Amino acid sequence: MFNLTDEDEEGKRRDWYLPIGEYVLLFSNLEFELLNWIDLLSDNRVLRRITRTFQFSRMHNVLFELIDAYEAPQGTKEKWKREWLKARAMSNTRNLICHNPPIDNFRLAINDDGEVSLISRAVEVHILKKPIGEPRSGLSLKKLTKDIEKLRNLLIRLDSMHTEEIVRFN
Repeated sequence: MFNLTDEDEEGKRRDWYLPIGEYVLLFSNLEFELLNWIDLLSDNRVLRRITRTFQFSRMHNVLFELIDAYEAPQGTKEKWKREWLKARAMSNTRNLICHNPPIDNFRLAINDDGEVSLISRAVEVHILKKPIGEPRSGLSLKKLTKDIEKLRNLLIRLDSMHTEEIVRFN
């Protein structure tokens, strides 16, 4: 983890603030979109209310059951499922950044005088419940930035399908 009092390390941390915040906010929109889909595909008020207490993966499973039971062409339902499967993969990145800090992955260096120092290799997010891996084995800032773009595009597609296709079949 970063030394929170070190000004040099503050600069490295600062690079992560905006992308992590953006991803979390976009993922919140994804969860909201999931609840909207459940509301539209279900006529059961109790089901719609209790799914709001579920974790994302359980809500996702309910949505798939509702899609299967929904009166729409099979090709349309398969398209909906393909897009929502992408959303499930996005939850892995969300969980990683929400439950693990970016760390300054390092290596030990010993000079000729026997002094030991740490040499930074990569700033990444790692699953801290497992041993820290080799540098560039975690979530890099570059990958997080790409994931933000994927999530944004997915939200646009899901919202478009929600408003155009589901409403058409209601």
